[in-house]
Amino acid sequence: GSELYKHSRASGTLVCYNKHLISDDYYNYIGKQDITAHVNFSALEMWGAEQGLQVQGFTDQAHFLKRLGFEELLANSQLCGFLPFTKQTFLKYILMHDLGRKILVLLQGKNVPHLPLGFG
Repeated sequence: GSELYKHSRASGTLVCYNKHLISDDYYNYIGKQDITAHVNFSALEMWGAEQGLQVQGFTDQAHFLKRLGFEELLANSQLCGFLPFTKQTFLKYILMHDLGRKILVLLQGKNVPHLPLGFG
């Protein structure tokens, strides 16, 4: 909530990342930078509820991937032959620890009889 309404966000919540540098120039480095946005999940929940959606799950990426079995998949899949150990470790660290705590997952639905995979 409060992160979205900081003075620094007066022009919006889109942020670009290029080589670990933050920018608000969306048209610079086209195809070579990541663009992300801060999301108002409270508003999404409210608007979804107005349309009859119920929150089915809300968690961070690390917990979501863990519940999906990502760590076992990474350890036991063909990725082991494809990625050197250091890249596997790096990928796991980025997805499960670094970005895994920052990126959030919200699932809304109508008449869902049980929690979907990744939210159990």
